[in-house]
Amino acid sequence: MDLRTTFPRSMRVRLEGYVHLARMIDKCRAVLAGTEGEYIYPCPMDDRLMEFAGITADQFTAAVKHNQTDSGVAQWFRQTATPHSQA
Repeated sequence: MDLRTTFPRSMRVRLEGYVHLARMIDKCRAVLAGTEGEYIYPCPMDDRLMEFAGITADQFTAAVKHNQTDSGVAQWFRQTATPHSQA
């Protein structure tokens, strides 16, 4: 993903029931590729989602690096995240 020429997905896009997860994946992939442009990963919003899920930026980055698809990252996230009720 080249965020110098395109935008990451909206933070409102849900992936595995989480808002912001798809955007965080886009930004992480761009950082790994060196094409993040002006975007920051992990930003404070990314940090909040990871804190809520009980994971670190290093863990998430490794998962994105290991999983080439959104569904692979989302499945890892769902399995690794601390479970919360939807309330």
